[in-house]
Parts: sequence; C-alpha cells; structure tokens
Amino acid sequence: MSEKDPSKLNQLTARLQDPEAILKALDSEKREPRPELSTAYVAPRTQEERTVAEIWARLLGVERVGVNDDFFELGGHSMIAMQLISRLRDDFQVELPVKVLFTTSAFTVAELVRVIDQYCIQEADESAMLKLMDEIDSLSDEEVQALLAEEDR
Repeated sequence: MSEKDPSKLNQLTARLQDPEAILKALDSEKREPRPELSTAYVAPRTQEERTVAEIWARLLGVERVGVNDDFFELGGHSMIAMQLISRLRDDFQVELPVKVLFTTSAFTVAELVRVIDQYCIQEADESAMLKLMDEIDSLSDEEVQALLAEEDR
C-alpha cells in the first residue's frame, strides 16, 4: 500500500476550496459545439441575456447558447441547475428559488432573464417597503400626529 503525500493532498484541497481556481479550471475546459436543437439559434440581445447565456455555456460546456435554447435540451440537469442558481445569485444579486427553474413553461435564457427581472423588482419593492416601515417606526408619537394632521387638511 503506498503512502499519500500530505502536502499534495493539502494543495489539492486548497485548490478545490478556491472559487477563482475552480472557475479558471472550468473555463479552461474545451467547449462542445452547440448541438442540433428544436429551436434555431438566436443570439443574446441584451447584456442580461449575454450574461445568462455565458453562464449556461460555461456550466453546460457548450460554445454558444441562444436566447431560445432550452436548458434541458442542451444537457442541463438538476445538479447543474443548482450551480446555475448560485452563479445567478453572484452575478445578479438575486435570490431565485430552485423551483423557478422547473416551473417555467420553457426554461430558456429569455424566460430566465424575464424571471430574474421580476424577482429583482419584487426584492426592490420589499426593500423599499422595509425602509418605509423603519422610517415609520422611528417617528415619535408627536411626529405621527403632525403627519396625520397634515393629511386631514
């Protein structure tokens, strides 16, 4: 039985814990050409679509992804979907539930960008509401009475 070199094992462990090293390794992998799909290739039109398409291309190992390409037709599955959620959180600062990826009518780049936009708006609305509630909570009784009196005028 051969002994394992602990320093090599430590180096490998450190590399696997470094997100930048992992992304670099993923980027260095050769990507396959886009397979024949049921939809024609349509290039991303907006920056959001380009970002989502590039994330898909990296995760799926495909050279290019069109806005109407279906995630599952490109070879996506639930484990890659989990990685996708994480990348979207990092790139768009949005918390998407995993079920979103499996409940849309067509899981395409264009549809995902639409969902991201909806969640961003929803989170912004919630943030604004929380800020307003904090402002209301910070008012004294006299300030509340003064504001209510102004409303009655």
